[in-house]
Amino acid sequence: MLIFLSLLSCSAEEEIEEIVLDNGEVIPVTNFYEFSSRTIGENVIYNGGNRYKGIMLTGQAHAIYNNYLFRLLHSGYCYVYDISDIDDIKFINKFELGSWASSNHCNSAQFGNEVQPDTGFPLLYVGHTSKGILCNVEKISLTGSETIQSITMDNPIPIQEFIIGDDGYLWTAGCAAPGGAQSIVLFQKFERPPLEEKEAKINWDNPIDGFEAIESGNSIWQGMKVYANKLYFVTGSSLRGRRDRYISVYDLNKKKKIESIDINYASDGEPEDIDFIDDQTMLLGMYGVKHAALLNFNNKIK
Repeated sequence: MLIFLSLLSCSAEEEIEEIVLDNGEVIPVTNFYEFSSRTIGENVIYNGGNRYKGIMLTGQAHAIYNNYLFRLLHSGYCYVYDISDIDDIKFINKFELGSWASSNHCNSAQFGNEVQPDTGFPLLYVGHTSKGILCNVEKISLTGSETIQSITMDNPIPIQEFIIGDDGYLWTAGCAAPGGAQSIVLFQKFERPPLEEKEAKINWDNPIDGFEAIESGNSIWQGMKVYANKLYFVTGSSLRGRRDRYISVYDLNKKKKIESIDINYASDGEPEDIDFIDDQTMLLGMYGVKHAALLNFNNKIK
């Protein structure tokens, strides 16, 4: 997402080694030379474009558990794939989430840690960008989904991302100071409400932790994941001529950005979300193309 003036002047062939923020902080950039990318699931993985009940299904978040990819579309429609063989991805099923609604954007999603005995999958936390319900907790399987909790809060700023991290806490990302080439994003960490509270409300004024960071105000904030004390923040669009597709990596112990992964060469689709297949491999989901992208890094990333 990091579109600063120094990036806008670069051609497609130039390698960007670092980004300098207005405050003087230098962020290293992982370029395409440091990881290989290739398209996968051509004409198999559905990224949207059709209408369902009058709603345009646009590809949004996704989450991976074991060998299964759950691809979420706007409104809460879900496609399930077997990715045990990444070169032979198989469609399994499609269905409405229990929380399906025309206003649900499904901008972010992440599995929790506790596997449900009757489904074989952990609970899936699906975040939205609309007012009102910001997260639905789905008891999901290969055949369907049941909403077991909805989460709201009195948030004074727009919330773009709402997930559960692998640390068992809820994480949100909101725009604290919009406008201009650089905007301030507020990342916050909250206790997970008991599942017995079917309609739970989080106190905005009572986060466990949080920090502010600088991101681009000229790009689209996409998906987010929290793994192994790192937060991965996906940004970018599919607009031609705009070099704005990045994955920002934040160290949650240091509360600072430590890297920006350049995914402009991975595909010309709009990046929507990432998840991990293993410690060195990301699956990048997109909209506007008929495939996903596989990113294989030289070093351990997760």
